[in-house]
Amino acid sequence: MIQGIGIEVTFEPPVPFTDEWLDAVYISLEKNMAIVSIDMFVDEATGKIRFTLGIDNAFESEEFSEDVARDAMEKAFADAAGPNVVNEKNELTASKVAVFA
Repeated sequence: MIQGIGIEVTFEPPVPFTDEWLDAVYISLEKNMAIVSIDMFVDEATGKIRFTLGIDNAFESEEFSEDVARDAMEKAFADAAGPNVVNEKNELTASKVAVFA
C-alpha cells in the first residue's frame, strides 16, 4: 500500500532557495527507495516548502511512514548542503504532518 505524507517545512531566514539547492533536495528524495512519488511546492516569501510524498508502506504503521519521511527529508537537506558545509544541520524547524492512504 502506498501511504501519502504531507509535510510543510518552515525555514528561518535567510532562506537559501536557489534552483540548485531545490534540485538537490528533490534528487535526494527521488533516490530514496521508500519514496515512490514526490510533489514539492515552494513559497519563498514565507520560507515554506510543502512536500507530498508517497511512501511504500505495505505492512507498517502510520508512525513508520512519518519516520521514513522525516529521515528522507533530513537526508535531502544534508545532501543539498553539500560536502563542504561543516557543522550545519538543516532541521525541520517547524512542520505539519498529515498521513493519508
